Amino acid sequence: MQFRKGLIPLIAVCLGVTACSTSIFSPFSENTSREAKTEDAMVALDSGNYDKASEILSSLWSDEKTNKVAHLYALSLAGNAKFPLFDLIQKALSLSTSTTKLKGDDSLQTKPTAAQGQPYLAQASSKQDSILNQLSTVLQEGGVIEDARMDTLKKAVVDILSQAPNPSDKALYFQRCLTGGIFASARLTQMTAAVTAIQDLMQSLPTKLKTAGTTCNATTDEVDVVEKEIEALFTSASNIVNTMDEVLAVAGDCLKSISNESSATNGIQKSLAKLKTNGDKGCVIPDTRILGNATLPTCLDSTFSDTAAVSGDGKISGCEFFLNCAGGSCF
Repeated sequence: MQFRKGLIPLIAVCLGVTACSTSIFSPFSENTSREAKTEDAMVALDSGNYDKASEILSSLWSDEKTNKVAHLYALSLAGNAKFPLFDLIQKALSLSTSTTKLKGDDSLQTKPTAAQGQPYLAQASSKQDSILNQLSTVLQEGGVIEDARMDTLKKAVVDILSQAPNPSDKALYFQRCLTGGIFASARLTQMTAAVTAIQDLMQSLPTKLKTAGTTCNATTDEVDVVEKEIEALFTSASNIVNTMDEVLAVAGDCLKSISNESSATNGIQKSLAKLKTNGDKGCVIPDTRILGNATLPTCLDSTFSDTAAVSGDGKISGCEFFLNCAGGSCF
């Protein structure tokens, strides 16, 4: 990478000179304090010190929102979320946006016109698909990612990349698509885990509630315990789906079927479409009362009284997710 190659001789100089300052760029910078801070942040990013980079870039972002700071700040946040995308995105950008350069605090250059948009989108999406295909296996093998990491990654997409002065510029567009794709892929993993949790709870009901078909033989306290477990699953599922919607609102244009049928981007898009179709059916207990491979007893009916959930409204509540996705039909 050009940036890293440039660091090697500078590091060598610093090793032999005791007067090196905190930023190895400082001796060469006669520019503003803002530019010096940006260089410090780039050095921190390059060394994997994402906390320091985020602290510097958060301050710069608060002072003035520029495309370059958005680019770097989103990278530092991804690093904080344990998705170290610095090298990956820098390399990908050099391949997919050859006319794009970072120039001080200027916007990233070469915004695609409407006529150029589709060919560029196909080119960038091809790079994105390749990267997501590699990352999807890692995400799946890594298991469910905790909410704190997901919230940080969401911030990178929703609060930073989409709020840059020119978010449609090629480089930021690509970065937003890739980061949004990673978020969506990880969220789908969480949704699958949520379905498994629902199925496990349903399978445990005969023991917890002493059920026989739809009849409960449990005490009020025992029913209350299960109702709280269900409500906790409602909350978790609702949070997963809602934050997915927030990210798709600003990155959904990238997650389209652009490349081959087996691509990661295409797979994410298909999964999301299936979720919307099968999950958004209202909070209605099925006539069969079968959820997954278990029967829902009548003593829990009051838990499923979400009158605000409307079939086909484009939103999926926790209750809808529980009732409509328990059988695995949403993915």
